[in-house]
Amino acid sequence: MLAQPGVEAVTFTNQVPMGERLIGTEYALETDRVDAARGGSANNSRARSVYQSAIRPEYFRVLGIPLTRGRDFADRDAAGSEQVAIVSEDLASAAWPGQDAVGKRISLEDADGPFLTVVGVAREALTMGVTERRRPTIYIPQRQHPNVLDFTMLVRAAADARPLAGVIRETIAGIDRDVPVDGVQTLAQYRYDRTAYTPTVASRSASAPKVAIIAEPSRVSAVRS
Repeated sequence: MLAQPGVEAVTFTNQVPMGERLIGTEYALETDRVDAARGGSANNSRARSVYQSAIRPEYFRVLGIPLTRGRDFADRDAAGSEQVAIVSEDLASAAWPGQDAVGKRISLEDADGPFLTVVGVAREALTMGVTERRRPTIYIPQRQHPNVLDFTMLVRAAADARPLAGVIRETIAGIDRDVPVDGVQTLAQYRYDRTAYTPTVASRSASAPKVAIIAEPSRVSAVRS
């Protein structure tokens, strides 16, 4: 897909912007083991709920969400390599107040691990709408979690996204002609369809994506700002 004229970046996610599904979990820190050893609770008494999103490299570039510290995921963040994560600014502040989150370790299970090493910090993004409750978010690289299979493809265009609709259809057909492709639309239309009755906002970032192509198992949609 990257070889196609007009395509700047391609990524995948299991959380569609302005979608209808949220994946929540809880996290633990290495310091919780120290607290438990001192007679405290290993899970700590503070609420530790977070949104969780599995993504591929370039996700933040495609959606225009700035990384304020560290780096994006890379192809080297695959099965067998060090387990890593990117956290939102809210999560970084809650978990390690006054500290640099990059290099810290966090678990999505319990204080005994396994632990993920934080390699980046991302600006918070409200992907569901203005009425959404802000919640810390953790991003994990899909290649390190191959059991996550329900994915959507997002593509950023260099200019007008509309001509890419046919390119995407042809590319998907070239991979598997049995995959139906329909519902191609600009991001403006996609947002309108989602916000006609409930005001929403895709991101707090000042830099919105020019295009995001959404490819689900049953359809392919293009969205553009």
